[in-house]
Amino acid sequence: NRVVSADMVLQAIPTPTVLPKKTISISEAAKQLGIDSSLIYREVESGRLPAKLIGKHRRLKISDLVEWASSTGIEIKTEDI
Repeated sequence: NRVVSADMVLQAIPTPTVLPKKTISISEAAKQLGIDSSLIYREVESGRLPAKLIGKHRRLKISDLVEWASSTGIEIKTEDI
């Protein structure tokens, strides 16, 4: 008979991979950028910042948000998102 320790069992269990966040809410984006959410809503409504409607909420792709912020001169720290 082989003795199996608790550590051996834990090592055998696959660890779930945490996928990076790909979208962000408008309120989260405004908080991260230090701007008012109404500016982001205006940019979304004008079509300058793409957003996807999920249920009743709009979500921004982080890549689109970073591109938009860069083009408008707003500093963004992507590691904070």
